[in-house]
Amino acid sequence: MLNSKNIKEVLESTLDSIAIPLISYESNKLQSSALVSGTTGSVLSFAMSNTDENGFGSSDAHSVNNVKVMSLLVKEKWVDDENTPSEQTTTSCYTYEIPKAATQGFGMDSDTTEPLITRVYIYELERLRACVAQLPKSDILLLFIASNEYPYGLLVKKMKASILSFRSLFEYKLE
Repeated sequence: MLNSKNIKEVLESTLDSIAIPLISYESNKLQSSALVSGTTGSVLSFAMSNTDENGFGSSDAHSVNNVKVMSLLVKEKWVDDENTPSEQTTTSCYTYEIPKAATQGFGMDSDTTEPLITRVYIYELERLRACVAQLPKSDILLLFIASNEYPYGLLVKKMKASILSFRSLFEYKLE
């Protein structure tokens, strides 16, 4: 498990709600945020809100098991979708090109002309929404789990913004 204090803090910050004062809107918090192995589906690091709608706390063993099960399910669906080009053109898949300037100074190969691109997928699982994206050129997936009331577009925007916070893990390979 990746137990770096910095990684944990970034994952915890992704849980925060989003406020849009112009239209008097504030989203719910995410229920969980995790870094998941793209090869095995195992949870590498995670953060959870204090309680979910069922009242489970972040230290509750049932909640931790839910994150593990969701990670495995989402990883399997993600692998299927990544290997099925027709799934990449649906309304549940969004392509995101990482700005070149965002990777400079982070150990990335600055001579490459190939853009870093990842796909963000949204899935419905029971009463939850899952949003997942691969950290570019790595074996790691970033997974958000939210209630089914969380707006799709806002979840995708949050994922795109959060991916850049993990740019030091781009190209990271698990062994």
